[in-house]
Amino acid sequence: MGFLDFPFVAGTEGDPRRFPGHGEVLRYLEAFARRFDLHGLVRLQTEVVSVRRRVDGAGAAGWSVSYCSTKLASVGNEVEEEVFDAVVVCNGHFTEPRLADIAGIDGWPGKQMHSHSYRVPDPFHGQVVVVVGYRSIRGKLLGSPERSMLPIARYLQLIPRVRLPAVTTCRFIR
Repeated sequence: MGFLDFPFVAGTEGDPRRFPGHGEVLRYLEAFARRFDLHGLVRLQTEVVSVRRRVDGAGAAGWSVSYCSTKLASVGNEVEEEVFDAVVVCNGHFTEPRLADIAGIDGWPGKQMHSHSYRVPDPFHGQVVVVVGYRSIRGKLLGSPERSMLPIARYLQLIPRVRLPAVTTCRFIR
C-alpha cells in the first residue's frame, strides 16, 4: 500500500503486517496530505450528487461535479457545482461487508459477524471462533497484542475461502 512518491512504512506497533489498521492508514494519509499540502483540496462530510462530462465552446473538456454538505448543522443542503480537469472515483470493493452464504445459518443460535465489525477480542473470551476467508483479516485478528484473538478464544479455526465451494453446507453444533 502506498503512493510511489510517498511509500508506506510498516507500523512498529505489531508485526509488519500486510493489512495495516485504520489508525495506521489514517496517519499515513494525513502525513501524505501534509507533505504535499493537500488539506485545502479535500472536502470531508460532502456528498457528490452528480458528475457530468463537459466540453466548453472552445473545445476544452472537463468534468462538472455537483455536491452538497452532509454536515448535520447545514440547513437545506444546497447543491454547489465546480468544474475539474479530471475525476477519480474511489469507492472500494470492501466498503460493504458481505457474509458467507451458508445453508442453515439462519437456524444456528450463535453469532455471525463480518470482520468489518470486529474491534476488540474481549467479547470472544472463552468462545469457539471460526473465521472463514481470513486472508485479508488475519492481521486484524492475530496481529497486535491488544487486538489478537489468540489468547482470548478457547478455540480458533481459520478456514481459507479458496477451499470452500460457492455455497457451503454445514451442521452447526452448539
